[in-house]
Amino acid sequence: MSDRTGASARPNRMPFIAAVAIIVALGAVIYFGMASQPSVKRVKLALVTWNQDPFWDPVVQGALDAGKEFDADVEIVKAKPELEDQNQRIRELIGKGVEGIGVSLNDPTAQEGLLKEVAAKCAVVTMDVDAPNSARRVFVGIDNYSAGHFAADEMREALPEGGAIIITVGSIDMLHGRERRQGVIDGLIDRHYLMEHSFDPLDATLKGSNYSVATTIIDHGDTAKSTQLLAEALKTHPEVKGVVALFSYSAGAALDAIKQAGKQGQIKVVGFDESEATQAGIEDGSISASILQDTYRMGNETIRLLADEVRSSDKKSQAVPAGPRKVIVEINILKKDNLQQLRDSKSVHTPVGKPTTQPLS
Repeated sequence: MSDRTGASARPNRMPFIAAVAIIVALGAVIYFGMASQPSVKRVKLALVTWNQDPFWDPVVQGALDAGKEFDADVEIVKAKPELEDQNQRIRELIGKGVEGIGVSLNDPTAQEGLLKEVAAKCAVVTMDVDAPNSARRVFVGIDNYSAGHFAADEMREALPEGGAIIITVGSIDMLHGRERRQGVIDGLIDRHYLMEHSFDPLDATLKGSNYSVATTIIDHGDTAKSTQLLAEALKTHPEVKGVVALFSYSAGAALDAIKQAGKQGQIKVVGFDESEATQAGIEDGSISASILQDTYRMGNETIRLLADEVRSSDKKSQAVPAGPRKVIVEINILKKDNLQQLRDSKSVHTPVGKPTTQPLS
């Protein structure tokens, strides 16, 4: 008989074997579970602008990045600022079998019939320019009336002594142009922030205790026309001390008009967006401030929502809630003290709260 005293006991391998078996089983469950899941449907989407301004470049980039993230093929269409051109381009997309279209409309009222026709065939999201009475499912953009109030706040800061101002805008047929203009008016002439605001006609007398609106220039998206009309208006209204420029090209055009009128250094300018001319004007002090939109997110959210809408229609789910709704993107203020930060980061910074003309809550 052998003496086993002091000999090592044989190790028990059962726990190890059981652990391996569990890992193998879990791996099989995960593998076969993943294999059994259907692949995400790739969708065909489009993004359509109302003009070809560089303003759209970050919007387009946001849309293309969303396409990569949400398995969508995204076609970009930069239409001319003409109703028929945009309508034709949208109809061509429908002919190609596009499943969803994100669009900034040239004339929302005139295009309601087209939008109804399009919405019967594919998902529709409006961006930048809304069409609330149409068949669109979602609007993605800023609160344009609030943005107008922000512009009024910046003009008050730039021109604290008050005075007459001119508003220059691409269109008031577009809701965003109309709302921005009204926000500026209400903010300057002591109406404060009106949640249920109406729209002042072009020929209305617009005077407050310290500020007045001499006239509104409408250029229909034509930069040269904007410059020409504003230069003429500055001569007609020599009392004007400020210009609020409401589209992305408007502030640059305003600087050219001020130069033509021989009034450099005499007119305060508040603009919109971040064109090269606007940034240069802020840098040299000829533009006091500019109201910024998170344009990258605007494009990104538009494509994400369209992709969800197309897929939820297939699944009969509620990924995008029924009925009209809005996704409001951030408003920011560009000024000389944050200009370099914006350039360095390649993005919009410094979110702000409510405009000072908001009622207290």
